[in-house]
Amino acid sequence: MRTVNRSFAELGLAITDIWLPADGIDLQRWAVIACDQHTSDPGYWHAVEEFVAGAPSTLSLIFPEVYLNAADAEQRMQAATRAMVGYVEQGVLRNCGAMAVLVDRRTPQVAHRTGLVVAIDLERYDYRPDSTSLIRASEETILERLPPRVEIRRQATFELPHVLVLIDDPEGTVIEPLRRQRRSFELLYDTELMFGGGSVRGYAVRDGARLQRVADALRTLIEPARLRERYGRDDAMLFAVGDGNHSLATARKVWEDKKANTNPTADDPARYALVEIVNMHDPGLHVEPIHRVVEGIRADVLANALRSAVASSANPHRMQPEAAVARVLHADAAGRSFALLAADYALCFTCPEPAGVAPAVVVQQTLESLEQTHGDALQIDYIHGTDTIVELSRREGSLGIVVPPIDAASLFHYVANNGPLPRKIFSLGEAEEKRYYFESRRIV
Repeated sequence: MRTVNRSFAELGLAITDIWLPADGIDLQRWAVIACDQHTSDPGYWHAVEEFVAGAPSTLSLIFPEVYLNAADAEQRMQAATRAMVGYVEQGVLRNCGAMAVLVDRRTPQVAHRTGLVVAIDLERYDYRPDSTSLIRASEETILERLPPRVEIRRQATFELPHVLVLIDDPEGTVIEPLRRQRRSFELLYDTELMFGGGSVRGYAVRDGARLQRVADALRTLIEPARLRERYGRDDAMLFAVGDGNHSLATARKVWEDKKANTNPTADDPARYALVEIVNMHDPGLHVEPIHRVVEGIRADVLANALRSAVASSANPHRMQPEAAVARVLHADAAGRSFALLAADYALCFTCPEPAGVAPAVVVQQTLESLEQTHGDALQIDYIHGTDTIVELSRREGSLGIVVPPIDAASLFHYVANNGPLPRKIFSLGEAEEKRYYFESRRIV
């Protein structure tokens, strides 16, 4: 394994010990959805608590972000820290040894989504806009969101991954061969997931030869000639963080603080973060648009700003809201249209061809510019689902903006050449398709 470990280290990765629930644990209660989901719906998390009913669960080991501003936030953090220690002492968590984990996920939307759980080297990750690192953020990092998350990680002795890291592998050379061989691997877990999350299976990948083939395939993805062909430049971007970037930025901050205040070894566990790698071209990974509801601005003012942003002399098409939604999401195969929805009409805008940036980027940049001039009077909410956005745009004083999904194939090209996308441009699937916690790793 020494050669394998060296190969993985060169790629900013590590094979680490994986801790899993002991035999006999109710796995459906064990696995809960990522802590950054349902942040506006405390009722969801109350329902999780009722479903778990005190059984061993990752719910006891995480801090749902819906409680970040709760009066008992500090007590919740401390309870999670105590549970990590207690689960080890009680034998609830057990060390299953060094491995990668092949994850086979089914959701209500897709039959399979395949990922590979490994640790990434935080020294090779940089979320800053001018990053040229091996691992980069795909979306803007809001630094103001980090402090409470940093405090949570500082108190923790284990981490549980909900970060999805993407690779651009249209030929399916890295993860897909493991998927075809999965029945020859040790089955670690197999369970239905609570509240419509589908199901998940995990397989142990320990064999050195197979892991070396993964490393070799990843290295091929960053050959300079291939990078120039796909992105027009040869700086070695291999991974783009798709979900959970703020959690990864938090881990990086904790590691930087540890380096500044102590003298950690090169293999200190705090230097790494556990993630699931997914191929951007996996048929089970679909990119969903995130729409906007805007308040505190007149429709004509917003329409003029959007018209200027697309740099088009053509007037937007006026139509019924439902027709505009259909045009943006279905009829416009090039994905160049977006629509402004008012109470009883819509304006459909078209970005010039070829579009320099995705319509969702144009919209977000326009709104951020308007925030500078309108201040707190301008309120923006981010919405999944077209039925919801149409309904909300009919409220007095509310305007909706419907955007098409960003082209998955263009994501890496954009990040490589422009840095992270603005915030809230895309979502990797629906809420119930996000990662459920299962594996864990010691970080102290």
